[in-house]
Amino acid sequence: MGLFDKLFSKKEKEPAAQNADEIIIEKPYGKFKYFSNPNVGEYGYEIFTTGEEDEIDVYLDTDSPETTEASLCFGRYEKFLSDKENRIYELRKIIVEYFLFKPDMIPEEYDEEKMMEKTKLTCMGFFRNGDVQYSFYDVGAYAEDVHLTVKKDGSRELGYRDYDQNEYKENV
Repeated sequence: MGLFDKLFSKKEKEPAAQNADEIIIEKPYGKFKYFSNPNVGEYGYEIFTTGEEDEIDVYLDTDSPETTEASLCFGRYEKFLSDKENRIYELRKIIVEYFLFKPDMIPEEYDEEKMMEKTKLTCMGFFRNGDVQYSFYDVGAYAEDVHLTVKKDGSRELGYRDYDQNEYKENV
């Protein structure tokens, strides 16, 4: 086979072999793949699961950096799943109410109902210290990278970036 044939042939690629060191945990609600990133201190499991209209990236921290055990965060995620629709509604409500008190950040044509429709959960992180972070792609306001962190003690912090790339964090 010539160089031209090698470059442009329609030969199908063989599937990549699964790494023997790869750790996969199968649960009734999905397959979680273990990963570690010592540079940023992340050791946990990740899954992309179907959300309201798009995928939701779910991250579950390990019980400690030295182990692949993650029963604490799996338990917290299972608790979230037991009342998923209500919890997502409550999170969206917190975000929308926050921005409703900042009318200069809301397009004229938007009201509470339209913002609730627009606000979509895109990412959740359950951490060993008890914090849970929820991220939203679009909330119907002039903001991006909106995230709500619920701390172990129940306090909540909302962070976002405006379109001028200014970052904000507030307790809500």
